[in-house]
Parts: sequence; structure tokens; C-alpha cells
Amino acid sequence: MLSSLRNQCYIVCAHHPMTEAKQSNRIYLTYKARIKAEDRYRVYSRLANVIIIWYSFLMIVASLAVSSKAIMISYYEIIFASGSIAIFASSTFLATGVLEKRAAEYRACYLEMQSIWNSQVQDGEKMKRYSEALHRYPNHGSQDDSEVIFSTWRRGGELFDSSGKVPFSFLTLASVVVRRLLFWSVAALFFFGPILFAPYYVTVVS
Repeated sequence: MLSSLRNQCYIVCAHHPMTEAKQSNRIYLTYKARIKAEDRYRVYSRLANVIIIWYSFLMIVASLAVSSKAIMISYYEIIFASGSIAIFASSTFLATGVLEKRAAEYRACYLEMQSIWNSQVQDGEKMKRYSEALHRYPNHGSQDDSEVIFSTWRRGGELFDSSGKVPFSFLTLASVVVRRLLFWSVAALFFFGPILFAPYYVTVVS
């Protein structure tokens, strides 16, 4: 449903292409950046939940293995206590829904930006409504702007702001690639770290 809505948003915005530099282009750029921001927080939320489930599973398996004397884990009590506290704190944090709430705010924002961008009013009125809307929502990050520029370049499109064409540079490409590599490398370390380092603290009882 969300994918369908975004396709509809893209089709609607296609009726108002960015072909020249003008102040109201900021509305479109913000609209696209807030979509990226929503996606980012949805990923954060899903990944955090999966990591908690994964570590809970590992702790259950380790606890059963230690209880059956199949393995010995160095500093087992400390590791188990620390892991339990970390899982409890993370679960409590996610239970507040802070990540999903922030994603929902970005979604509400880009829907309003889409409405303003496609409204049949003068640019001055659009900018007034745009400025008012900005005060009601959290700002997105610079990485979201870079993702918009990168994704537009990848599909062969063009972006214009109030000054002119938004260029795609090596710096933009590098920032997107480095951020993605760092993010997914850290995520992979969370998943595979306990297994990769297991030989250093786990001993199989023969």
C-alpha cells in the first residue's frame, strides 16, 4: 500500500517537472528528502527489532548449552547479565515507538509537501505554506539530501533548486557509498560478531 501511494505521488509530481531554477523547488527537494528520511527510520526500526530477536535467541541457546554442560563460556555470568540488561533497555526503547513515530512524522511531512507542490496557487503562497509546514515537523539529515541527489542521478533525472541545477559530484557519490558501507558493516558486525569471536570465549566440553 505504501509503495502504491509513493508511485501515485511520483506520477502526480511528474505533472510539475523541475526544469528551471525557482524558489518553490525547495518544496520538491524537501518532499523527496523526507521520503528518504522515512525510509531510513523504518530500516532502523526493523533492524533494531531483528537484532534484539537475534541476541535473545543466542542467549537462550547459550544458556541451554551451558546448563547441559555442552560448552563453557568465559565470564558467562558477566556476559549474560550484560546481554540481558542491553536487551531489556533496547526493548524498552523500541516499545516507546520513537523510531516509528519519527518515521510517521516524516511521512506526514512529505505528504503535505506533495500537496503544496501540486497545489494550483502562486509560488509565493506555496512558499508561505511550505514555511509554515516546516515548523511542524522534524528536519531531515544531510544524508537524505545526498540520497535524493544520488537516486535522481542513477535514474538519469535532474534536480533544480532556487539557484539552478543541483550538480551530482564525486563527493555526493562518496558520501552515499561510505555511509551505506559503514551502516551495513556495523549491522553485519552485530549479527555475526558473536559467532566470529566465539572461539575466543567458548570452549566445547569433550
